[in-house]
Amino acid sequence: MIDPNTNSAPSGPRFWAAVIATASVFALFALILLIAYIPRRPESPGAGTTSELTPAERAARLAEMQTKEKTAATTYGWANPEKTAVRLPLDRAMELTIHELNAKREKQK
Repeated sequence: MIDPNTNSAPSGPRFWAAVIATASVFALFALILLIAYIPRRPESPGAGTTSELTPAERAARLAEMQTKEKTAATTYGWANPEKTAVRLPLDRAMELTIHELNAKREKQK
């Protein structure tokens, strides 16, 4: 049975040893982080470039990127000339895929 007159607050050498051990673990982790990771952390892609651009320059860069993506999605071209991989327009690629899947389904029947 618990005596209501006793002090239930943690104290004593075991409590303080646990507090010191916990603080030591966090300090060790912070030290390892400072020594090993922070000096060698990889730089984020495009670091320092977009923050230095004006809104008009960012809009121009976005329009250029969207034009390239639209061209890649709607035209034929070489995706990898060394391995003879071509790029097809998305609509044509979907038509070919549907045709191939229907041909496989017909063979299975």
